[in-house]
Amino acid sequence: MCPIPPIKLRSTASISNEAVEEATGRGWPAWMAFLDARGGASLEHRGIVALLAGEGGVESGWWQQTIAVSYEKATGHR
Repeated sequence: MCPIPPIKLRSTASISNEAVEEATGRGWPAWMAFLDARGGASLEHRGIVALLAGEGGVESGWWQQTIAVSYEKATGHR
């Protein structure tokens, strides 16, 4: 499992674990574990987003992108 760094937006405003969990049903550690368990580190961005939209059940495109980019940053792929 990858270490969970603080998740930051470009504006340096952070998205709290609580905000992610409230909006998506899972917090940062759960999303990182979800993507790790499904080979997220070997997927391209589009594949991560598809996984979040499908099996992950994330309906919001904004949250799909936010989680995918945050995961890529956490795993050193972005």
